[in-house]
Amino acid sequence: WAGDNQETVGVESCFVNFTKMASDHASLNTIQIRMAAAWYKQIGTGNIDIEIAIYSGGEISASGNDFINTGGAIVQKLNFSKNIPSPPTWSNNIENVPHIGYITYTTHTKKAQIAITY
Repeated sequence: WAGDNQETVGVESCFVNFTKMASDHASLNTIQIRMAAAWYKQIGTGNIDIEIAIYSGGEISASGNDFINTGGAIVQKLNFSKNIPSPPTWSNNIENVPHIGYITYTTHTKKAQIAITY
């Protein structure tokens, strides 16, 4: 996670290194990441734009509240929008925040599937 953007507009990013996760946990056939989001303060419309970028190679570095890939090749980029409602009460527990979807990475094929919940 690249940090908390508390402005009314802007970017927040998460970086997942599936290659390292597969190497560190060689017995796993799949790795599943649950995507979820919550508002800490006023939500406005609650609408967000989500981008998932998949890179091959390169170096990842943090830049503000974002991550930048230098020297790698973009393999796939997906964009979609979602409305994130305000939860009844703020919780720092991932199980209590609105669900966005899953990314499931298959280690032997090095491919990921993305399922978004609407």
